[in-house]
Amino acid sequence: RNMDGIPDMVDDKNNYDEDTSVTHMSSRFDVRVKTLHPQSLDKVRDGILYHINTNQFFEKNNRIRLRQLRERIDKTETELSELDSLQNYKYFEERQKGKFSEGQMVFLNEQETKLFHESVFELYQSKQDLDMELDIYSEIVTVLDDFTPPAQPVNSYLNIAKTWVIRFFIIGILLVLILSFWGNFKEIYKKY
Repeated sequence: RNMDGIPDMVDDKNNYDEDTSVTHMSSRFDVRVKTLHPQSLDKVRDGILYHINTNQFFEKNNRIRLRQLRERIDKTETELSELDSLQNYKYFEERQKGKFSEGQMVFLNEQETKLFHESVFELYQSKQDLDMELDIYSEIVTVLDDFTPPAQPVNSYLNIAKTWVIRFFIIGILLVLILSFWGNFKEIYKKY
């Protein structure tokens, strides 16, 4: 906590129950940097990203994840086309089977027409989510929240000036007190 008014607590031990403001995220990791030079935060971020992006383990995991994501997208597209052709078959072909010539007497049970709209919509929504994930999270690392330098750094000129002014003020008061009571100190020392 750097007292800048931005909440930055991470529950890495899962002490708190999950609710609207607390979310447990297992595929994230949190990096905190404490530095006297906030200007170097960009270099720290670039170094961390370079390390992760050049790590063979992370590269292989990302390739596998992207391949599986593409396979799921292809499978979803196949399912969508099959469901669409099944819907066309049910609607057009089976209605043709029900036509009979005049003079025939046929007893049929009323066939229930099955609608595939919800299934098609769910598959399409799933495909859109997968496409979005492929577009947005295609890199090994996605930085969700970059390092934010504190609003008032600890080593700002104002902070340094305050610290030294307070120190010299206290030293000055002590010197004034010692010099003003110097004669009294000598008398007390001579008595004992």
